[in-house]
Amino acid sequence: MMNHIENIRWKQRFQNFEKAFLLLREIVESKDNLSEYEAIVQEGIVQRFEYTFELLWKTLKDKMEFDGISFERISPKYVFKDAYKSKYVDEIDVWIEMTNSRN
Repeated sequence: MMNHIENIRWKQRFQNFEKAFLLLREIVESKDNLSEYEAIVQEGIVQRFEYTFELLWKTLKDKMEFDGISFERISPKYVFKDAYKSKYVDEIDVWIEMTNSRN
């Protein structure tokens, strides 16, 4: 029963992540330079990035746990590093850079 709940959770998170990512991408691709937006809009874009980022790493963690991977430490950097080692993601530098940008 627990496995079924975990299965649903990562899939639901993934759906939420997908929607958030599409919204973020739409905003980012709508202008050549994000600095063209007013400060309040820029703040909203940053918050959208943070929200999308949180969904991203938590969805990845849930999927990996569902697949039987356990974590010694749980934080975005550790999840991405374990995801890279386990071949869930390529190019670890991009994931770490994104984590640093979020921070």
